[in-house]
This record gives sequence, C-alpha cells and structure tokens, in this order.
Amino acid sequence: MEKLNETLKTEKATLLEKKKSIENQISDIDTKIRNNNSKITILNFKKNAITTLLKRNCSFYETPNENSKIIEFPKKKTNIYLIEYYAYGTYFKAIYNNKIGYIKEKDIRQIKNVRELKLAKKSDNTYSNSLLSKESTKKTNEKKRTYSRSYYRGSRGGCYYINSNGNKSYVSRSLCN
Repeated sequence: MEKLNETLKTEKATLLEKKKSIENQISDIDTKIRNNNSKITILNFKKNAITTLLKRNCSFYETPNENSKIIEFPKKKTNIYLIEYYAYGTYFKAIYNNKIGYIKEKDIRQIKNVRELKLAKKSDNTYSNSLLSKESTKKTNEKKRTYSRSYYRGSRGGCYYINSNGNKSYVSRSLCN
C-alpha cells in the first residue's frame, strides 16, 4: 500500500511536469500567432499606406500626443508609411520599423499624396479615422473590409477587428452589417 502510494505520487509529479511543459509550448505558440497577426496587420496597412520621407530627425509617439511615450527616434530622410491623418492633433498615424505609432505633421515631407490624405480627412466631417474608407467597402461572408481594417462578426453577434497588437477590438455592430 505504501509503495503504491509512493508510485502514484511520483507518476503525478511526472504528469504535472509534462502538463507544465505542454502549457509552455502552447503559450509560445500563442505568442508566435499574435506576432504573426501583428505582422500581417502591418503588411496590410503598408499595402494601402502612403510612403514619404521625414524632413528632420524627430520622435515617433505611441499615441497622437506630444506627452505620450516615444517609441523610436527616426532620422531625417527616412521612409515612413502614413496610414491616416488626425486633424485634431496634427498627427499622422504611421508605420516605422514595423511599429505603428504617430508622427507630427510638421516632420513629414508634404508630397501630393500626403496632402490628399490630409484633405480627404478634413473634408470628412465625421473624422472617421480610416484610410480611404469612404466608398471603398466590400462585403464578403460575414466580413466587411475597408482598406484599413477587416471587421468580423463574433459568435454572439458582436463586431470586432484585429488591432495592431493582434488583439480583438470591439466596435459598433453596424460596422459588420
């Protein structure tokens, strides 16, 4: 009886170690999936983004605010991908070094496409924050796609998109209709 009890305890410890190892593998796989989703999101943004150069060395912010965390310090004459314009803060949402952040309007070389993106934003009274989304939507099987995001309908009817971190961000259900 004692020996059986000891054997069962040893077997339990072995199984718990295997379980922990499998959980760690699953966690690693989940992290890789999130990273891949983030890379896919950035690639999709880049496809539709406007490429321009920086006028000067500047800061690349986490949010469209001068007091927010600085992600990078891009150098003058570096390529940057512009996604959308934020008129209320004079910032562009942009991609630099495969990171999504914000750059001040005054730091960007104002080429024709940049001015058009800015003007398109100003003419849209709703400030909808999506690149070229006005008449560029296409509906396919429970999925509504704009140039900047894909919306998905969840199992309980909620509407969401996958953000730059690879996480679900829920939005109004009307965006999935």
